[in-house]
Amino acid sequence: MKNKRMTITSLLILSSLLVFEIFSWSSSREGFLNLTGMKTWSNAIAWALVLADLGGIGRYFSEGDDDHSYSMMGAWVLSAVFDTYLTYLSIVPTISARGAVHPMVTSGTISLSAFTSTIPIMIAIVSFMTQFFVVTAFNQMIARSVKSAPVQAPRKRVVDDSGW
Repeated sequence: MKNKRMTITSLLILSSLLVFEIFSWSSSREGFLNLTGMKTWSNAIAWALVLADLGGIGRYFSEGDDDHSYSMMGAWVLSAVFDTYLTYLSIVPTISARGAVHPMVTSGTISLSAFTSTIPIMIAIVSFMTQFFVVTAFNQMIARSVKSAPVQAPRKRVVDDSGW
C-alpha cells in the first residue's frame, strides 16, 4: 500500500514538474519576445531557463556537497528569478489588452490601472512559488527514494587460479 501511494505521489509530482516546465518555457519565451522582439533568442533563453531548472534538480544526483552542486543550485535560483520577471513581461500585454472588459473592472470592483498593475505581479509571484515548491518536492522525493533504497553488499570477486 505504501509503495503504491509513493508511486502515485511520485507520478503526480513528476507530472506537475513537466507541466510547469512547459509553462515556464512558454512564458519565458513570450516574455523575452515582448522585451526584445527577437524570436530566435527568445527560444534560446527559454530553453536555457528550463535546463537551469533541471540543473537545480540535478544537484541531488551529484555526489557529496561539493562546490559544483551549490553552483547548480545557485543557477537554479537565478533562473527562477529571471523566469519570474519574464513571466511578468509575458502577462502584462495580455492583461492590458483584455483588462477593460474583465468583469471585475466593468463592475467597478477594481480600477483598470489597479487591475493591470497587480494581476501580472500576482501571477509572477505565484509562478515563482510554484516553481520553488514543485522543484523542492521533486528533490525531496528523490532524496527519500535514495535514502530508502536497499543497499547491496559488494559482491566478492572470485579469482580463477586455473590459468585461463
